[in-house]
Amino acid sequence: AALLGRWGASARGLAPARDDEDALREAFAAALVGSDVFVVTGGVSAGDFDLTRPVLESLGLKTMFHKVAMKPGKPLLFGSLGKTLVFGLPGNPVAALLCAEEFVRPALEGLQGRRTVPPSYHLRGTLTDAYPGAQGRRQYLFCECRREGKRFLLTPLRPQGSAMLGMACRAQALAVAP
Repeated sequence: AALLGRWGASARGLAPARDDEDALREAFAAALVGSDVFVVTGGVSAGDFDLTRPVLESLGLKTMFHKVAMKPGKPLLFGSLGKTLVFGLPGNPVAALLCAEEFVRPALEGLQGRRTVPPSYHLRGTLTDAYPGAQGRRQYLFCECRREGKRFLLTPLRPQGSAMLGMACRAQALAVAP
């Protein structure tokens, strides 16, 4: 809610709901009333307790896409329920934050009539250590950064992970690799 508010949305945080279809259906139905955009975190992957997508579809969600070619953040869900845009963000905090930056922020800016500007990945750097690529997916790496003359040297923090919020907080740079 704080992140959405930073982007100009009037957001209200709701209490967590149990991993139970009836509890989720009740929570989602209440939250959708009067909402232009609905953002939920968690339950969008493919595990036994990932109930967000089926529950939203039972409420009438028209799924536009589910899963994107990025790491972290692959299980992103996007669709509409009537006139309400629906974003199902991954439950892991780093993945949720990256998906919010890449998908939710531009949508909110567009709805507010603001010119949507891509995130500012405008500096080029060189990785100092090899890091295994994510086959077929755009990869986001949290790095330490140091300047050497006119160039930036980026050292990926280790380990990386979509649940490692502390690692992301220590980063000085976010590298994006195709």
